[in-house]
Amino acid sequence: MFQKQLRFMGVIIFVLGCLSACSILGEPASGGKLSDSAIFTQAAETIVAQLTPLPATQTARATKPIPTNTPYIPPTETPAPVVQPTATAALPTFQPPPLLRANLSTHCRAGPGVAYDIVGLLVPGEDVSLLGKSDPPGWWYIRNPPQRRRQPLSFCWVWSGSTTASGDVDSVPVVSPPA
Repeated sequence: MFQKQLRFMGVIIFVLGCLSACSILGEPASGGKLSDSAIFTQAAETIVAQLTPLPATQTARATKPIPTNTPYIPPTETPAPVVQPTATAALPTFQPPPLLRANLSTHCRAGPGVAYDIVGLLVPGEDVSLLGKSDPPGWWYIRNPPQRRRQPLSFCWVWSGSTTASGDVDSVPVVSPPA
């Protein structure tokens, strides 16, 4: 604490010396010398004024900008880019997969023909996705309905005479029967 006071007094003495050397304190109107107490009072008031922050209601004064010799160039309007229409390829339209509906209770077989084992059953009104067709035509290749599987085969064949196909049947691929 004592060192802070000593430093503060040293700063005050230094500032007073600078002020008196520059004749900032001025001379009294009578032409005489200022008293030591007046000098100390003025120095203390100056230091306190410089160290005291401004209250929130007061703001620092704005300074005028320094004029320069830069010529004024008015802004120009930048033209917006012109977007040229481009030809776009037509997006493919969504085609739902072809469906197969059972008209009768229909056996699902391991291959396209009555010679193959029965592996499942399609019930009337049941819809399934059509995955393939036989060559020669007459049988459809479908996913074996899991709730009525007789064997663990995932796919099977149904006779086209007991079903109705809908959708783009021409796009259905030909599937080779099992050997």
